[in-house]
Amino acid sequence: MRISTRATRSRESARDPLPKDVEMKVAILHVGDAHIVGANEEVLTRAKRIVDAARLVESAPDLCIVALTGDLAFSGRPAQFALARTLVDEMLRHLRDAWGGEGAEIRVVAIPGNHDCDFSAPSLVRDELIAAIAKDPRVAEDPAAIGVCTPPLNAFFAFRDG
Repeated sequence: MRISTRATRSRESARDPLPKDVEMKVAILHVGDAHIVGANEEVLTRAKRIVDAARLVESAPDLCIVALTGDLAFSGRPAQFALARTLVDEMLRHLRDAWGGEGAEIRVVAIPGNHDCDFSAPSLVRDELIAAIAKDPRVAEDPAAIGVCTPPLNAFFAFRDG
């Protein structure tokens, strides 16, 4: 895939390294919906095959974006994300072997899906807050609401940030 962009600015900035004309080849490797439950998932053996398939489409990109678009885990448990981490790390190793030597920059973007939430620990406070938000969405504007609502994503955040 070729992407050609023209950068326009209202003012020039010495801190902005983007030249006015940029042409680069970008590969986007989209991985999602693995729904990893345990160590014997077949997807965990496919890192090299996934990268080999991407190389069939693009042999020498300038930039590779690995988009992890949710539901890597089946139920958001830390052990499931540990397995997902091994898969992603192996894919990144194969990508670096394939494209890194050719100067490709490799970046990872991770977005959670509903299966990436661990709802095994019930929370009456969270349930009540969600009900209150459903009645009055302005309740969600309170920054404390985030801290109450997001703990089911803690294993995902540890995976993403790890």
